[in-house]
Amino acid sequence: GADAVAFIADSQRSSASANAYSYRDLEANLKSNGIQIDQIPQVVQFNKRDLDDIKPLEEVREAWKGTGIPTVPASAVRGEGVVETFKLLVQRLYQDLEKRHSFSAKFGVSEADFMHGVLQHFKKS
Repeated sequence: GADAVAFIADSQRSSASANAYSYRDLEANLKSNGIQIDQIPQVVQFNKRDLDDIKPLEEVREAWKGTGIPTVPASAVRGEGVVETFKLLVQRLYQDLEKRHSFSAKFGVSEADFMHGVLQHFKKS
């Protein structure tokens, strides 16, 4: 099972069709495990922003605009956007738990407390 998904896409223009294929594969894998992709918190990270011939962020954001899924630019080799992707995914997970299960009322844990508890092991860069 999965509670949330970070989809890591390659920012290079030449990888657009591979990204689309991988996302469809993700959708199929989730479905085979009884999870509908539109029912799980997601974040899309566009990695490899440090390379040549990448899609402009405006183009990336426009392509994902109607989905409600946030996008995060990243360069893993530079350590940029990786922790930010994780933080956003954890926040979206909490919001989903709150919406579906009234998480704060049942467990007395606010979003801020949840985020702090999960992220206490990360140092700000």
